Amino acid sequence: MSLSVRLEEIAACIRSSRVIADIGTDHAYLPIELIQRGICEQALACDVRSGPLQRAQEHIQAAGLQEKIETRLSNGFEKIMQGEADTAVIAGMGGLLICEILQAENARPKNILKEMKQLILQPQSEWDAVRRTLHSLSFQIETERLVLDRDKYYWIFVCSQGYQHFEKRWQYRYGQSLAQAQTPIFKDYLQQEEEKAKRLLEKLLQNAETGSDTAKKRQEELRACIQDIQEAREYEKQIKGSC
Repeated sequence: MSLSVRLEEIAACIRSSRVIADIGTDHAYLPIELIQRGICEQALACDVRSGPLQRAQEHIQAAGLQEKIETRLSNGFEKIMQGEADTAVIAGMGGLLICEILQAENARPKNILKEMKQLILQPQSEWDAVRRTLHSLSFQIETERLVLDRDKYYWIFVCSQGYQHFEKRWQYRYGQSLAQAQTPIFKDYLQQEEEKAKRLLEKLLQNAETGSDTAKKRQEELRACIQDIQEAREYEKQIKGSC
């Protein structure tokens, strides 16, 4: 089985684990590969939908890993009990949904988030909301990775328990870890985001309805986005100058 670039990067982020819970497992490609590579001893492949879970079971059986990977029809962490897993992966879903899953588990009397040694998140959107939620739940972002897979950028957060707080809005929007690392892919991403925001802003300003409340709000959002990108770039320059 060959993992996508996105899933391959997620797999590379995971340290050796006893049991990994893959929330929203879909086809179970990730837990199958993690078991085969010896990264974890066992896995729980969880999904809220029965259709994908059936396909996951078929793939697990084809790999001969029925004794190593258990499938569960579960909304988030709800069907995982205390002491069953020490690592969780939530990937391939919207950022707000990931926030809801984390907050729902945190509110549960037997909150298993407190048992997690590693939390690997790959939100498809609303990255700033995910970072804020992690901080509110006493998780720190150890490192972030940005990958390009089929012309789409994907963020991956590697998290552990601990206190962390960002002072600047741009740090929640774009993260601090990649700006510190000076990665070329992060610079390319910022450039594309800035060009896109400027094009949209110019188009709005030329529109006849530019004075409407909706248009004004969108203009403010785009200006804030551009400002955050510029601050992230300035931070990169400061880090580079101090090296």
